[in-house]
Amino acid sequence: MPLFPLPHPAVRETHAPTDRRLQIFVLFNGHKTTANALRAAAHFAADLGGDILVAAPLVVPYPLPLHCPDADRRSLIAQISGSVSDSHIECPVHKVLIAYARDKRDGWRALLPPGCIVVVGKATRYSPVNQFRAWSTSRFLRKQGYEVLVA
Repeated sequence: MPLFPLPHPAVRETHAPTDRRLQIFVLFNGHKTTANALRAAAHFAADLGGDILVAAPLVVPYPLPLHCPDADRRSLIAQISGSVSDSHIECPVHKVLIAYARDKRDGWRALLPPGCIVVVGKATRYSPVNQFRAWSTSRFLRKQGYEVLVA
């Protein structure tokens, strides 16, 4: 039995949620950065009583059909579960969302509901490239209308 639900194509469900708990989405963008973001989200969720969800778009190159990615889904799930276990958070991750997309940004749009709270991890090692990635990700998400926290 898998730890996480199997991925679905990039389609947003439109039914109204019955539970009105706060949802905090953590973007999966690497092992250590996601672990840092999970720790920050856990502190945030513990104070407000919210649920933590991990969003991970699986990028499929254009020569392949969208429903048949070349990346192994199991390895992505193993990386995500490794990040969760390395974060040592006390509150559980409520759900892991995986979507097939042509671009990470398209995957984020498909996975994240409008106006939600998103936690983006930044690299532990200082590098101008790593700083730019965190900045550009958070800038893009803010322009799309999401509430973004960089941890």
